[in-house]
Amino acid sequence: MATQAKEVFLSYGREPEVSVFVKRLQDDLETRGISVWLDIDDIPAGSDWHGAIGTGLQQSKALIAVITTKYLNSKFCTNELYAASSDQKDLFPVIMENIDFNASDRARGVKYAIGSINWTYFGSGYDYGTALERLVQGMKRSGLGGGATDVEDSPVTNLSKLLNSIKGIVKVKRLQYVYTPTAISCLLYSR
Repeated sequence: MATQAKEVFLSYGREPEVSVFVKRLQDDLETRGISVWLDIDDIPAGSDWHGAIGTGLQQSKALIAVITTKYLNSKFCTNELYAASSDQKDLFPVIMENIDFNASDRARGVKYAIGSINWTYFGSGYDYGTALERLVQGMKRSGLGGGATDVEDSPVTNLSKLLNSIKGIVKVKRLQYVYTPTAISCLLYSR
């Protein structure tokens, strides 16, 4: 039985305090218009667990990795992160505790996968509301939750407007612009 595609796949290690956190995070993100795939809600009883996770990952646009020591030690969790990274999905690392990324090969692999991405810190010492809004803003900037059209003054939106006006002035065959986390590339193909 297939579940409806969701924008974000929530990857986490099953620990009591983390399970409570991810349920709260799911509710808060969905309240803000971002649909979230969560195993406890999206894997029907009696379903093939691995198949359901694979489908959830494949259909999502992004992955939130709730990083804890248990996450780093879980082959299943790290495989979800690596699969999403390999599929070039947007990754949103959420750090829940102090992590020793040099503790094992698997921990170093996670650090490698998320090393160039800005992390969002939750957990003790961090304000949940502030961290949540920071995470939501990043997700909206990536086009999740209708964010690409909601962010009227973003650099991407402003560049899009500029390029479309250039397209009207200069006769071009095709105008293509691609947003990446590190750069915006523009290609003009003239007639």
